[in-house]
Amino acid sequence: PGFGRKERSMPRIKLFGVAHRKGISKKTGNPYDFGELHMAVPKHGVVGEAAEQKIVDASFCDLDRLVPGIYEADFDSDGNLLSLSPVQQPSK
Repeated sequence: PGFGRKERSMPRIKLFGVAHRKGISKKTGNPYDFGELHMAVPKHGVVGEAAEQKIVDASFCDLDRLVPGIYEADFDSDGNLLSLSPVQQPSK
């Protein structure tokens, strides 16, 4: 403990909503396919958690199979979501 290279810890987030948006823009006629992820995340200066919405491209994951739950999340320095890994819940 306290020596060597420190692993970066990934924050745990609560994903509480997923909206898969897919279609053709009425304005431009261009196709769109993305996900709106609604989550509670730890945030500096906030007691408890902050609610955030992140937009991800459909290639990020299978948006139709993404379900609410607890995930370990990785963000880049701009706050963009890089990855989500489900946290296993203890079996009963």
